[in-house]
Amino acid sequence: MYPGFDDPDYIIKRIEAGAVYGAFLSDNSADNTINTLAGIIGIHEEGSIGMLYVKPQYRHQKLAKALETYVFNRALENGWIPYGQIIVGNEPSMRLQESMGMHFSKSSVYWMTKK
Repeated sequence: MYPGFDDPDYIIKRIEAGAVYGAFLSDNSADNTINTLAGIIGIHEEGSIGMLYVKPQYRHQKLAKALETYVFNRALENGWIPYGQIIVGNEPSMRLQESMGMHFSKSSVYWMTKK
């Protein structure tokens, strides 16, 4: 569910650590017991907020903002400074951060990975 990320074991570890949260929507069934996972967000091992993804059919319903607000509040409750890192070109995420009043670093941050 997290496109562009090719390490499912990492995601599983973050879920097991209790660091991934979901947005679930009811299917409007008579008993309202069936829920659909509409989106996710998580906290990476080093503490940054990320892994934000909302399924296309549930976008433009402010779910991304609700998920991010939830995780920001969780971070603050734990005494952490909420922060995230956005891949260059991810304009929807940039707009979301701006709409929430987030500040951007003056310089770029570069990631290095070992393959």
